[in-house]
Amino acid sequence: MSRGWKILLGTLVLLVVLLGAAFGVDRYLVAQTEAQLEEEITTSVPELSGDIEVEIGGFLFLPQVLTGRLEDVRFTAASATYQDLTFQDVDVRLLGVSTGEPRTVDDVDLRMTLPVETLQAALASSEDVPEGVGIDVVDGELVATANLLGLPITVGLEPVANGNSISVTPTSFSIAGATVSAEDVPGNLIGDLGGLDVPIDQLPEGVEITEVAVLDGGVQVSITGTDLALDDLSVG
Repeated sequence: MSRGWKILLGTLVLLVVLLGAAFGVDRYLVAQTEAQLEEEITTSVPELSGDIEVEIGGFLFLPQVLTGRLEDVRFTAASATYQDLTFQDVDVRLLGVSTGEPRTVDDVDLRMTLPVETLQAALASSEDVPEGVGIDVVDGELVATANLLGLPITVGLEPVANGNSISVTPTSFSIAGATVSAEDVPGNLIGDLGGLDVPIDQLPEGVEITEVAVLDGGVQVSITGTDLALDDLSVG
């Protein structure tokens, strides 16, 4: 091998080593930053509970810091309390997070589950829902169950995103196994189940509930927003 080729090969090896070291430093710094954010969120947001996990996306961390904007920041928590409502499986994704003042975020995508127990509590607080009505998820459908004159009643419910609330409307009705259209059921028979709202008030401007999906054990709520100040994204 000629001397020129040896020099070129040595240069390439050195470059690979330097790039590997730089990548290692980058990964170390992002891990340290994630750990710091986890500690800060745990301390400053008591409404969140369970282990807080933060993940900073993007191929390299330092270039994002130098440009003053993190591409993708995600954090998760076991549960959150918002205005007396308890949510589970909290998953927050922030896109375009500024690292300087004012701290802003381009896009927010928040997903969390409203468990059946919370929906049951919302029913119990309503003055126009018959006593003994229960809420559950059966075969992927949200249903309310009760008894009328000893006969079992089942009402199929559809939760729908409605700005700053979740609207629950009946879609099917059966009594003692016989199915009828929910539209044909007298309103006084199912009370507020004919148009129950679960409000999630005081959402920041630019933030709204965009999707509701029925999952095992509850209802997943999707909340999105754009061009927001991080200070406006308080959980409580």
